[in-house]
Amino acid sequence: MKIVLKNPEPFRVYHHPCDVVIHASLNTVEIFDDGELVETFGLVEKNIEWITNSQNDTEEILLTIIVR
Repeated sequence: MKIVLKNPEPFRVYHHPCDVVIHASLNTVEIFDDGELVETFGLVEKNIEWITNSQNDTEEILLTIIVR
């Protein structure tokens, strides 16, 4: 899994879902480090894709989050 934060350009990438929590009803994105809240952003948009790399025979989920 790859989670990319953008504003509007990519500025950070995470690989563990527990590091990034989206609160859709509050329009916020929280960033955690070792279980501790370290940053909060405003949620603008989110998009999820299934990426296939046939050369490496791998697949992964790509979650792109646009924040402010």
